[in-house]
Amino acid sequence: MNNSLTIIGAGAWGSALAIALSHKFDKIFLLAKDKASSDALGKKHSALSKPYNQNIFIDSSYEVINHSKAVLIATPSSAFGSVLKNIKDNLNDIPIAWVTKGFDPETANLLHETFNHYLTGHHPCVISGPTFAAEIVEEKPAAIVVASKDEKNKGLLVRYYSNRNPSRLYKFRYCGCSGWRVC
Repeated sequence: MNNSLTIIGAGAWGSALAIALSHKFDKIFLLAKDKASSDALGKKHSALSKPYNQNIFIDSSYEVINHSKAVLIATPSSAFGSVLKNIKDNLNDIPIAWVTKGFDPETANLLHETFNHYLTGHHPCVISGPTFAAEIVEEKPAAIVVASKDEKNKGLLVRYYSNRNPSRLYKFRYCGCSGWRVC
């Protein structure tokens, strides 16, 4: 397994995170919902000011997860449950996080409840913050929180996603949230 990341969701957020994190990974697999969507993206997301870097590979197959060190879900909440259902056989024990916000519209559950329904025993991280995709791509400062009950995965994801250059991209605070409340 090489130093790669799979980001599921090639909208503005997934694309912005792929661009922002591309210096941390040898490869980033950015997954669109289907082949037509991945073909339509081209070299730059229309909502963002910067093109995709050369180490970002746009695809629509969940099989690339088998070649990744971590998975980040950046889909609308309406797709969250189906993504989990589709990736559960490919995950093994790699860290998984999501930046998806909201409720599962099919069940009215919180997203961590939907996650636990499909991936029982897996320890996810939730990444949240008052940020905008366009600002992340422009490398403007952002405050982001990584929350998880699993210290190992939380620490690993903070190392993956944080930037040591204080004038650049991310400042992370991580916390272990009891009951998955917002920190």
